[in-house]
Amino acid sequence: MLKSKNISTATGKGNHKRVHHRNISFEVSKGEILLLLGRNGIGKSVLLKSLMGLIPLNGGEIWMNNKLIDNKNKDRSRYFSLLLSQTPQIELMTADEVASTSKNWDIDKNNLETLYCKFNIEHLKNQAFSTLSEGEKQKFMLARSLNQKSSVILMDEPTSYLDYSSKREFWNFIKNECKQQQKAAIISTHDIEVALPYASKVLILENENYQWIEDPNNINIPDLF
Repeated sequence: MLKSKNISTATGKGNHKRVHHRNISFEVSKGEILLLLGRNGIGKSVLLKSLMGLIPLNGGEIWMNNKLIDNKNKDRSRYFSLLLSQTPQIELMTADEVASTSKNWDIDKNNLETLYCKFNIEHLKNQAFSTLSEGEKQKFMLARSLNQKSSVILMDEPTSYLDYSSKREFWNFIKNECKQQQKAAIISTHDIEVALPYASKVLILENENYQWIEDPNNINIPDLF
């Protein structure tokens, strides 16, 4: 489904340009979860934003269903949805209004209601988004992301504000949703011990290098970094 071929990422311009990754190649198929790992500051968020098109690629190619997606493609939301680690600071909108916002995709209200029930947040949907806890906000933003018609879900530390029990529920839920909806997910996380059993593949970012692991069962967590 999704293939990256020798992609490089960078931020800044001119003399202030910083290259984060070089020649990264990986692939993820429908129903699979690709776990994105690496130390703080290694550029996991940069890679996700580059896939989304928020940061132009510094080189390489992204292919979706055998179709090349380049930096000039403005319609990335057809292919990707992105959930960032920091929830937006939004005033004067209910949680349901925030989850229902969209510019480029049709809103499926029935599906949203189903997602609210799955996350046990349906009783909070009419509350002001700004009054919710960070964990509750993250669940509404996750519902928004899953409700998009994109093929690949990109998530940056989605369980940062969740307790241990909620983290387990999250990974079970994402694994089931990817299989049922035939979506792929690329998820960065530091909760390696919790997340690893749910991963189909693993991409470990290093300083301008990477490790590509197709069988997570062979990973020994203490040896990762």
